[in-house]
Amino acid sequence: MPIAIAQKNMRFTVLPESEAEEATKLCSRPGAPKFDGTWKPTAADVRSLETRLSRISDLRDVSGARVAHPDRYYRQYIGILVKKRKLIYINALCESFIHEDSAERFTNMCDGGNCFWGAVYDVSTEQFSDLNMNGSP
Repeated sequence: MPIAIAQKNMRFTVLPESEAEEATKLCSRPGAPKFDGTWKPTAADVRSLETRLSRISDLRDVSGARVAHPDRYYRQYIGILVKKRKLIYINALCESFIHEDSAERFTNMCDGGNCFWGAVYDVSTEQFSDLNMNGSP
């Protein structure tokens, strides 16, 4: 069951596996890496990601841009399998772009600049990679 947006202090949701394909069709940045399947992240997987979220600030996208405060974005999480590795694709957006079905449907925004970014979290290594922001070359 998705986490309701109306809940105070909830800055993320785990999207249904059926939304994973949408993460590959982004119009303003590369999306999720090519994946072989999907999986549903557990509460423990999400806690692990969330406790390390600030590490995204260490990453740079291809233009050199970074996300100073990843915790200030609303985050959509999707479990994907790449060569049997469990990854979580992160789709992040500024709070002003949250809509009524953001807890259940993948948000794809064309343009939008640094209000939209994506990254990948590897559950086994607990590392983030592949930061991409909208509008970066």
